[in-house]
Amino acid sequence: MAPVMNTQNLMYAAGGVAGALVLWYIISNDGKRHPPTVPFDLKRLAILKERKLSIQTHEDHKKLGPVLRFSFLGVDQYFVADAQACQRILAGPAQEFYRDDTLQNAFSGIAKMLLFAIPAGDQWARHRKLLSPSFSQIQVLHAFGETIKAVNTLLDIWKSHPRGTIVNLHYDFSMMALDVVGYTAEGKDSDGYHMVEKLSDKVMYRMVVPRFLWRFIGLENSSIADGSAYIREMITKVLEAKNASTTIKPDRQMDVLDRLLAKTDSGEARFTQEEVVDEIVGFYAAGHETTANTLTFCFAAMLLNPETKAKLVAEIDYVLRGAPPTYQDLGKLKYMDNFISEVQRFYAVVFMIPRRSRVDTELCGYHIPKNSLVLVNVFSTHRGSWNWGDDAEVFDPSRFDRPVPGGAFIPFGAGNMMCIGQRTALAEVKASMVVLLQNMDFELMPGQDFDPIIGVTQGLKKGLMVKTSPL
Repeated sequence: MAPVMNTQNLMYAAGGVAGALVLWYIISNDGKRHPPTVPFDLKRLAILKERKLSIQTHEDHKKLGPVLRFSFLGVDQYFVADAQACQRILAGPAQEFYRDDTLQNAFSGIAKMLLFAIPAGDQWARHRKLLSPSFSQIQVLHAFGETIKAVNTLLDIWKSHPRGTIVNLHYDFSMMALDVVGYTAEGKDSDGYHMVEKLSDKVMYRMVVPRFLWRFIGLENSSIADGSAYIREMITKVLEAKNASTTIKPDRQMDVLDRLLAKTDSGEARFTQEEVVDEIVGFYAAGHETTANTLTFCFAAMLLNPETKAKLVAEIDYVLRGAPPTYQDLGKLKYMDNFISEVQRFYAVVFMIPRRSRVDTELCGYHIPKNSLVLVNVFSTHRGSWNWGDDAEVFDPSRFDRPVPGGAFIPFGAGNMMCIGQRTALAEVKASMVVLLQNMDFELMPGQDFDPIIGVTQGLKKGLMVKTSPL
């Protein structure tokens, strides 16, 4: 009589079979080595619903490596968090990886002609060329001035409250950022804030859910019709106010709206009405969300690290001696530079950047098939110990006193499609930090969730509650 296998032997046998199957899977398909596969199960669905995908995928990368394959109903997506591979994807030869219509499709029913979403090609190049002068040095100076005005308006509101009033910084910074980018012709509107957040959620889900499933889970265009109509109506009113102005500006002083509405020497419009509205939606989504979320993360990081706050305040006091900041003063705040860079690294307002593979290729020794969706995981690239060393999960502004590994710090992307407004965004954030710290003290309220929530950008979208007191 054959001996009965005990439980331990069964486990060994099952493990051996499973290991053999895994090995077979890896070396199958003509001997090509495939990245570890992460299945889309009920756990992932719950994480996606909570919008904490960046946290979970980072855990996956830490366990399985910097290149992962996510498989969902036969559709594969590749997440990449290796610094050199990310640099190659974003800034390498165009014949290997390119921007396809993934982002444009995610904004379907909201806007189509967004500079940061238009696929690579002549249309993108045309938009980039015509809009680039709007982000010249003189326009950065203009944005700095507008930021100072908007911050002082916010300070007036806070100072009108009783001392110790608790405010939601994410909400207030979102409203302030709208002032800076010029979308307050109709005043501040909390309904609009929530409408934008809802649209942001939809775009995020569309990025990771195959399009054939949208109509089954409420992601079809009809589901965002009200929000899209609201945004476009608001923008139309802004344009009407702009068109009603009789002020003629020199070319060097034209802002983004001026550039979009400008005509050629022969009187022809450079952009169609649809392109104008769509691009403004893009600057609304990318511009205001990026600034608001970065500022919110800055205050969270500062208040969670009291020594960091003390260094920031000391540097501001030493450089400015109590005077309001000028644009030239910003360049003297070296610790502030390091701090903002570390906030961008540690929190990563942009969670992922999509690209498409033109050809069969390899990343980190893994096979990537032609026409695959490849997602640069900015969050994990920034936090990965494989890129930054063992202290990657520690918030430390001083790390930017040392050389940064190539491709490991990509808050604005890389290559010719790098964010067109990065200098403007940094000036806005830095100016806001300086003026706010010169005028107010902030106390973090206990019991808050500091995990980032993803949408068009990533932020503390449940809010950041602080107690404010004028100095």
